[in-house]
Amino acid sequence: MRIIQPDWDFAEKAERLRNSVPQTDHARQILDYDFRLRAMDGSVVALLLRDVIPAKLHRRAFRSWYSRVNSHVTNRPEVLGTVSMSKSTCRDGAPSGFKGVNDEILNSTPAGTALQETLGCSSKGIITPMTEKHPDMLEDNRELIELLDWQFKKHLPQFREKALTEIKKAPKQCRLLKTAFTSIYLLKSWSSRYHKDSNNLRGVLTALTPFGDFDGGELVLPRWAIAIALKPGDLLFFDPQQVHGNLLFKGKRISAAFYCARRVADAPGLN
Repeated sequence: MRIIQPDWDFAEKAERLRNSVPQTDHARQILDYDFRLRAMDGSVVALLLRDVIPAKLHRRAFRSWYSRVNSHVTNRPEVLGTVSMSKSTCRDGAPSGFKGVNDEILNSTPAGTALQETLGCSSKGIITPMTEKHPDMLEDNRELIELLDWQFKKHLPQFREKALTEIKKAPKQCRLLKTAFTSIYLLKSWSSRYHKDSNNLRGVLTALTPFGDFDGGELVLPRWAIAIALKPGDLLFFDPQQVHGNLLFKGKRISAAFYCARRVADAPGLN
């Protein structure tokens, strides 16, 4: 595995790019091999493992998840390249009190094609409605989820242990199949704009893998001017609190982010 430790850091530039569309010229190189990326202080920022997910597993996940991911991205304006605002207008013409992605943006822009679901626990440690309605979306993909957790333990044990420490404080229902994950965020048919993830446990890497048949969709980390080429079968662990976004893609694509929810230790007791 190649160790990459750039001697440059474009942190301020990366912050200015938030909400914007990732471009190919934001990256000095596209990485498509196994690597471990370290920041200038030596901390691990990302780790890519190529072809570690068997075809039968990522194809099964695609069949299981793609047709069921159908909720609009109403609560993540930065991913869509907009800002949080009143979601709609009241009957008297006044802005509603609910903030998020405005209905007009969803109805009149390409952002309306972005679809999402969360499996496992929500950001507040509550079992999501999709999980309750379709528990088979997890159970049918048990082998995949356990494989990702095994890779987490093998390559990044210190991060996994930190996640487990928090998960053990929460109700047992918050833990995904005895792994170090509480949640799976699924994003369908959308190249995310530059953003940071806010619902993930700080100081723990997220596991990311794509499914489908597509070209493009590289993940860009502008702080280090790199793009990471991801295809089905690949597994990326990365710091979700770093600014990141995807290049455009063609084809059918769904990405899955496996993570530990930030407030899982504060989750209420569940029956």
